[in-house]
Amino acid sequence: QLMWREFNICMARQANRKVPGSWGQMAGNYLCRPMPWKSPTDDAATAAQYAAWRDGKTGYPFVDAIMRQLRQEGFIHHLGRHMVACFLTR
Repeated sequence: QLMWREFNICMARQANRKVPGSWGQMAGNYLCRPMPWKSPTDDAATAAQYAAWRDGKTGYPFVDAIMRQLRQEGFIHHLGRHMVACFLTR
């Protein structure tokens, strides 16, 4: 916990040094990269990709195993939770 706190303090200082007041917001923060987001309701391809992720049928064994564990047990380790969230948003 202390390491994450220190990491965030360092990131905030660096961001605010270049653009004062930019930490904690996307606009104007050079450390944040805008991502084009698509909703599963946008098109059929995005809906199919979301369904594959949700059902654990992405073709990536690690991601699929975590999603199946979540469905079966209702719980996954925080590192697994981070992994599947990053997979979904990338």
